[in-house]
Amino acid sequence: CAPAGAFIARQIVRHQDVAQSRLAKARYERWFKQFDQQMRVLERERQKFAAVVDQADTYVFTTDPLHKVRWVNRGMTSRFPLDGGSSWVGRDCEEVWARFGRPAGTAPGPFCPVTRVLTLQRPVHQEFVHDGGGPGHGLYVTALPIREPEGRIEEVLVVAQDLGGIELVRHMEEG
Repeated sequence: CAPAGAFIARQIVRHQDVAQSRLAKARYERWFKQFDQQMRVLERERQKFAAVVDQADTYVFTTDPLHKVRWVNRGMTSRFPLDGGSSWVGRDCEEVWARFGRPAGTAPGPFCPVTRVLTLQRPVHQEFVHDGGGPGHGLYVTALPIREPEGRIEEVLVVAQDLGGIELVRHMEEG
């Protein structure tokens, strides 16, 4: 009887091990499937972001709360190059506004969109006019707060859209 009892006990343990292994395998497969789905979503979002920021007539950069440029897209680097091939990263965003031109209109308070986002805690819009020896050319700037999970603004994403094409259409419609 004792050998038969030992055999049955080993079979029960083996059966429990197989059941636990199957449960672990099913859990790992479920996690892998979720991870794969999340990776696919992130890749789609990355492609959307790349499509938006790589537009030739859209200039995008981010700043930290101290107004230091952290990142710029290729469009901004090619349209607003710095002397000597230096980078915008690490520079004060006031240098960007100087290159963008003068603020259009007379908005009350500070004209710096980054300052306004940090003060108002919400997205802001500002138009800039660049007088470059010919007809004025405008940029429509949207500054968006990028928040940490706790809600504090970690960065400000600035998107500037070149209004040159729109101004040309308006001029042709008027003429």
